[in-house]
Amino acid sequence: KRILTMSTVFQITQRPVIFLCKCLGIINISTTSGPDGLLTQNTNITFYSFLELTRIIAIFIITYNVQKHVLLPEKVEIYKCWVIIISAKISEKWIIKLINGIMEYDKKLTSTLTLNVIQGRPIIKKNWKLIFSCVFAYYVGTSVLTLMVLPKFRVMQLKIVPFYFIVFLSNAIDVTLVISTYFYLQNLEYRFHTLNGFWTQFQNGLTTTPIVETSWTHDEITMFVDNIRRLHAELCELLKIFSTGFGQMLVAFFLFIYISIV
Repeated sequence: KRILTMSTVFQITQRPVIFLCKCLGIINISTTSGPDGLLTQNTNITFYSFLELTRIIAIFIITYNVQKHVLLPEKVEIYKCWVIIISAKISEKWIIKLINGIMEYDKKLTSTLTLNVIQGRPIIKKNWKLIFSCVFAYYVGTSVLTLMVLPKFRVMQLKIVPFYFIVFLSNAIDVTLVISTYFYLQNLEYRFHTLNGFWTQFQNGLTTTPIVETSWTHDEITMFVDNIRRLHAELCELLKIFSTGFGQMLVAFFLFIYISIV
């Protein structure tokens, strides 16, 4: 029951994350969730490709016009947006592979290990709702504060509207990257913790009979341990995919933060 809940909660709580990633260009807008929960590309490739290309061109035109009229600190924000967006496009297939891999892992965990985990920390949907609310409040507050400290903010001039857009875009990309990174990394951590919980079914290592209602044979114990080993290896592979998918974006994110501080 716990494992089924873990898989269901993951699919439900990741919907806002997927929505944010689509809006900010981290994941292609044509990506949809299939009946089995796995992410796939929509069959209407031409239409969604046109939307994706239109969005990229619009952002490029706005940022190109804005960067000619701003100082170096604001240009750094523009460059950061583009580096993260380009890194996201390069890593998109790995991000989708990570999401689908977590879902497939949950199915294997459900079908392979049937013992109840007697220790573990349940994932509560309310916790993620609180996280989303706090991050959204941070985004709105930062954007409003930026507008307030800008010179002549009381006079809304048409020529500085694109700059406001860049401010919003930069903050939105930062928020989306941070929250998506934390979300998937925390889900991987929870699955490692859940898998380790199966070892508590043994009293003294692997030499005694597990604490279950009926005794296990030596072959059953061997199969149980081998299944845990295989699942642990798959989790390690998912962690590598996470590093490949989010690593480039995180490097760019922290690099430009360091540059802006200096």
